[in-house]
Amino acid sequence: MTTDTHHLVKTLLIPQVVHMLSDGYNLPEEQALRVFYTSNTGKALEDDSLGLYGQSALYIYGLLEEELVSNRALMDL
Repeated sequence: MTTDTHHLVKTLLIPQVVHMLSDGYNLPEEQALRVFYTSNTGKALEDDSLGLYGQSALYIYGLLEEELVSNRALMDL
């Protein structure tokens, strides 16, 4: 995949993950976006060398949930 393709895949994945986060934790979408983009999971998705863009939205959401267990402060953003 090229960098352009990675970008397109991420534009599909991120809204799905944010929607799951919003529904799963009963958060307004704006807060769910902040939580996602400030999380290590969100930062890892931006790093193409990690290949996270090749995983499903559900897998990425699972990583984010694990992160939230150890870092509840993210929910206060």
